[in-house]
Amino acid sequence: MMLPAIDPVASHALAAALGVLLLLAGWTKLRDLETFRDTLANYELLPSPLLAPVALGLATAECAAGLLLLPTATRAAGAGLAVALWLVVTAAVVAALARGKGGIDCGCGGAQQEVPIGVGLVVRNLVLLLLTVLAAAPIGGREVVWLDFAAVGATALFILGAITLANTLLAQQSRLHALRNTP
Repeated sequence: MMLPAIDPVASHALAAALGVLLLLAGWTKLRDLETFRDTLANYELLPSPLLAPVALGLATAECAAGLLLLPTATRAAGAGLAVALWLVVTAAVVAALARGKGGIDCGCGGAQQEVPIGVGLVVRNLVLLLLTVLAAAPIGGREVVWLDFAAVGATALFILGAITLANTLLAQQSRLHALRNTP
């Protein structure tokens, strides 16, 4: 099934925001592979000897997907890799939740921000997956003008801000729940 063409501003902004998100996430994990490996171990899905190579592979794939999303010539490949990553990590979260492992750190933000796994994380990942598919949609045929570059930058920053807000809310979910139940 072929996706309909979308406006160049939407395509470039989505690709820029998702590319930066994946690059930052991958780079954060590469800088502290040992912590990321330990986070993967908490899922109890892989045998111990596979944890280090899988941690390196996931972090490297995130960086590659982020880089490939940025130029239009490689955007489809980057989106394909990113979609595969979203599917793999979401499947791991669902598997851990099914085995009663809710609340462990997802490993999404490296050691800088612990986001516990839960339904909210699954929803966030599915939204990111859909945005990635949209970023790979064909670009409409209208000419890009100078103002579009400002719109791409502003929209990409807005999308990154929304994702950061979602991650912060997910990370603080237990505190927010406790505040809501405080007399």
